[in-house]
Amino acid sequence: MSETSLRALLTGPALLAVIALPTPALATPERPPCTLRGDRDYARKADVPRAALEALGLADMAERGAPWQEGDVIRPGGRLPFRRFVAARIEGCRLTVRYEQGGFAHRWGTAVAERHGLTWIAVRR
Repeated sequence: MSETSLRALLTGPALLAVIALPTPALATPERPPCTLRGDRDYARKADVPRAALEALGLADMAERGAPWQEGDVIRPGGRLPFRRFVAARIEGCRLTVRYEQGGFAHRWGTAVAERHGLTWIAVRR
């Protein structure tokens, strides 16, 4: 490979593509390997591992179909959660949670956690 083509590779879009690639989770003393296998879909928040929801900061969201704070107008009475569970899926050691978020503007959210040993770690909130 010539010096010019090597320089182009190290400074061009190819480098950005390589940097953006996700790195595989390696087992280290701080990050033990996960032993979970298989896939599972969750239709109810109550069935999702609570420790994973806590790691994602989603433990207080409303159950699917339950009352929640859709808009930004707070009505008298008890406060409702601003997020509501939609669905979740676990694939191996990766849990993906879909939820709705209310407030000023309704939006959909996706959060991802990975299990390392016995601990759930938030990857994306």
